[in-house]
Amino acid sequence: MGIAIGLDFGTTNSVVTYVDDKGALKTFRQNGSPLIPSVIYFKSKDDYIIGLAAVALSEKNIGGKISSFKTKLNDLNHKFDEITFEDGTKQKIAAKVAVKLFLNRLIGQVQEYLIKKFGAAEGLINRAVITVPTKFTDAANRAIKNAAAAAMNLKPEQIKLVFEPTAAAVAAQNENIFRDTKFLIYDFGGGTFDVSLIQKIGGAFNQINTDGDPNCGGDLLTEILAQYLLDLANKEFGTSQPWDEMDFDEDFHGVEEIQYRKNRNAILREAARIKTGLSDENSIVANFQFYTAKDKNGEFVKEIQRADLEKLIGEKINHTAEITKRVIDSAAAKKIGGVKKIILAGGSSQIPMIRDALKKKIGAVEIVGSENISTLISRGAAILAENISAVENVTSNITWAWRRRTGFSTIFFKR
Repeated sequence: MGIAIGLDFGTTNSVVTYVDDKGALKTFRQNGSPLIPSVIYFKSKDDYIIGLAAVALSEKNIGGKISSFKTKLNDLNHKFDEITFEDGTKQKIAAKVAVKLFLNRLIGQVQEYLIKKFGAAEGLINRAVITVPTKFTDAANRAIKNAAAAAMNLKPEQIKLVFEPTAAAVAAQNENIFRDTKFLIYDFGGGTFDVSLIQKIGGAFNQINTDGDPNCGGDLLTEILAQYLLDLANKEFGTSQPWDEMDFDEDFHGVEEIQYRKNRNAILREAARIKTGLSDENSIVANFQFYTAKDKNGEFVKEIQRADLEKLIGEKINHTAEITKRVIDSAAAKKIGGVKKIILAGGSSQIPMIRDALKKKIGAVEIVGSENISTLISRGAAILAENISAVENVTSNITWAWRRRTGFSTIFFKR
């Protein structure tokens, strides 16, 4: 019969869930982790790796790394990223090409694993659902679908696109997280923020209203914290290194470009660790090496409080709460009698202050989160992929432009 997979192709991390031969949902793991960094590292033009190994190798050659290419698909002003191979040669790469290379290698790894586990016939991927943000352009969605279809060698009817919040809703109901027929999905991912009002009627999930910000995600919050850490390091060591790479000058700032980029990379990595850790802890110690001159570096150590992070990102979190309220107060929401339940999806929605911001902005509302929130969307996509014909009406037409024309999308789902 073959294998059905659900792919949550994320800006920061990607997750692949499959339905095994007993009908159970299983998540593919790379080196033990279900979260596969959406990162490519180029050794040379024709030799590249993805995921956790790509992140590790980029420490030796930062210029060989490319990330956030999914979001760049949606940026009409973005043209190319420049890659520096290990031999020092350079080449420009378009976001569409990066997406194709990443998905080809990721799906190849998944396919190899499934064939090894289930055999050449039963382990072959023959249907898939890929999730996309609600406010991606037609062109961006087409690029994702075409790249995935080519990687899996699937026909158009074997691969579908579904909105990320809708996939989250399917998984949440399937796992008995809630049984309401009217609810709102708050999806705060690595690169984008989506909020969708969904009503379930019989076996259909109707996306009645949607809003969001395609430029507001967890990566932005990480960058805000990273800039704060850079400011602290500059103050500590008496330097003036800029966050914006376009403002950096070797002679003026006193360090080589490679050292500056190592500083920036180390700070970003530490900011991501601290942001995640402060969801469970009240304080975490930041610790990273910082090049202060061409022949000198120091160790930066400072305790960062959760209150520090909340002060830095509070404006962005409140921005997502305002968008959420806008959807809840919309005419579409009032027409169905209002909504009292919010389902959290996306890794960034685990930030504690989000619940407080939503309650403060909206008032009486129940907020529900999945135990495995980072894989929720992928699990929903896999459930839908298992019955691929049930999502026939949400293929390439499930785009923002189509949503504006029709008003909502419908997914018929039976399990």
